Amino acid sequence: MGSLLKAINALTQNPEPTTSSKLGNTNLRRLRIGPYRATYEIDGGTVAIKILMIGSTAA
Repeated sequence: MGSLLKAINALTQNPEPTTSSKLGNTNLRRLRIGPYRATYEIDGGTVAIKILMIGSTAA
């Protein structure tokens, strides 16, 4: 869980790391963090990052 929080905190410095993927023609991005995947939105108007969902990638 520590690596998950560390990766989310790192988004404040770099909201578009090379390890993230843009989801279509939206402000949504996906970031894989170990066994987890975070889906987040970048709101440039207020310089905010909204974590929308965190879930396990295991089936």
